[in-house]
Amino acid sequence: MIKTRIPLYLIIAGLTACSNKAVIDLPDSQRDAKSYAIAYQATVQSFQGIVGENYEVDDFTRGAQAWYRGDIKTSIASIRDQLYNQLQDSDLYAFRSGIVFAGELQNNFSRLNQNCWSLLNKPSLTQGIYDAMRDLRRDRVRDENDPYLTTGTEQFLQNCRK
Repeated sequence: MIKTRIPLYLIIAGLTACSNKAVIDLPDSQRDAKSYAIAYQATVQSFQGIVGENYEVDDFTRGAQAWYRGDIKTSIASIRDQLYNQLQDSDLYAFRSGIVFAGELQNNFSRLNQNCWSLLNKPSLTQGIYDAMRDLRRDRVRDENDPYLTTGTEQFLQNCRK
């Protein structure tokens, strides 16, 4: 039997590579501009000055992603109670915060008009949230007059105004 030993630095390098994988990385061709833009801008407006370099952005986005995929069966109210009434690690706090944010965003979109939520692309919403959170963490958000965001927001408003 042949014994092989894997050097410790290869194991650490492998684990590091796995941990740096993006939560979501949609190609530009698969992004819905209106969904991305409105999620990006809502996230920036909601978390500007709150997200710092140590914020668990990936866990926050995984929470939003789980909500949009329908993986979360608990109500937003119950998750909000857990969020504010229990001690928890920062990663769990960020995950639950992502769920609450995604649920509240969905609720707000649904109030604009009854068809608005169905017109939005959930992976593009998630990508917009993720990119905004990463930009906030680096303190380098996109300009509000960014052409992609402006065009996407205009498309959103055309589809979702009452």
